[in-house]
Amino acid sequence: IASFYALFIYMKKFTSKILTLCLLFSLSLSVFNAGLITSATETSSTSQKINSLNNKIINYLDTINPQDATPENIEYFLKNNISDEEKLTGIEYAELANKSNNKAKELTKKGYTTNEIAEAQIIDSVITKNNLKVEFLDNGLFSIENLNDSITPSSRSNSVWGQAYKDYYSNIGVHIFTIAVGTGFSYNGQKASYYGNFTAYYKRGNLSIWQVDNWEKGHEPVGSSYQAFAQGNFHYGLEVSGVGIVFQDLYISHSVTCSKDGKISKN
Repeated sequence: IASFYALFIYMKKFTSKILTLCLLFSLSLSVFNAGLITSATETSSTSQKINSLNNKIINYLDTINPQDATPENIEYFLKNNISDEEKLTGIEYAELANKSNNKAKELTKKGYTTNEIAEAQIIDSVITKNNLKVEFLDNGLFSIENLNDSITPSSRSNSVWGQAYKDYYSNIGVHIFTIAVGTGFSYNGQKASYYGNFTAYYKRGNLSIWQVDNWEKGHEPVGSSYQAFAQGNFHYGLEVSGVGIVFQDLYISHSVTCSKDGKISKN
């Protein structure tokens, strides 16, 4: 009886893994098949939806106080002011992710750097009337950056605080993550250097299923300038016992640089 019970438990666990892997395979086929949708269908449906969604987002951001562009407010707007007909379907969203992944793979094969690939995935960049910068990516995500608070003078002479801070969202209404890097810089007209208070972090949204690999952060001289950076591979998918399928993969790098004259630039 004991042997039979042990066999039963083993078979139950084995069957559970098999069923889960079948689910993974089924979902992977859904993402793959999304890439087979004709470009005509995408042009007439997905692209129109994206343009409409992006315009609604910009119009909303134009009307609010920049300090109110918080994840809570953005999520509330997306969930309560966009109808089901206006939202992307699961297939349409998977289609965008699949095309973006393939585009990144092709650029990698051609020798483009990770930073160049990240730039290539930005399909539109808009600065609103109240100085919020919105970047729309080719995979259905977008980011919001408040340009009003990126540079802060220091009480110490010839020093300044600079930061690169963005919130990332999916246009289905979820705050995915926040990424930030910032530090204090000193400058004297000949070179810039590290002053102190370096910080760099990522923070996932409450409902975010994204994960991060190869997270790196630091600060270093770049010629006569000085730079702080944070970067990593952000992705989501499913994994069971080491076997997994990645549905979406996105490399993100934030850097903030101070010139020898104290000018702050971000990338």
